[in-house]
Amino acid sequence: MNNDTHELIKEVMDGNPGAYTIIRDLIAFPTWYQLLHHLKNRRVVGSELWRVVKDDYGHNLAQFVEDQLAQMPPERAHTLRALGRSGVARYN
Repeated sequence: MNNDTHELIKEVMDGNPGAYTIIRDLIAFPTWYQLLHHLKNRRVVGSELWRVVKDDYGHNLAQFVEDQLAQMPPERAHTLRALGRSGVARYN
């Protein structure tokens, strides 16, 4: 991973170990990099990320990811869903 990716992970983690656990699990999704940018832009970081995934989604990451994609502009979400179906991951 390059420095920009490390910085993005640190910003979304915001010092919260629970958020780090979620980020680590999100990396299994092909769209993880775009999702982290989306979460950062929406300020769903750190303890808020942990709370949302734990309390609102009961740790159902697939549903959480789908809901995050639904909040993106339709053309972007469509592209990211297609990327997810293709099984191609983005690595730095």
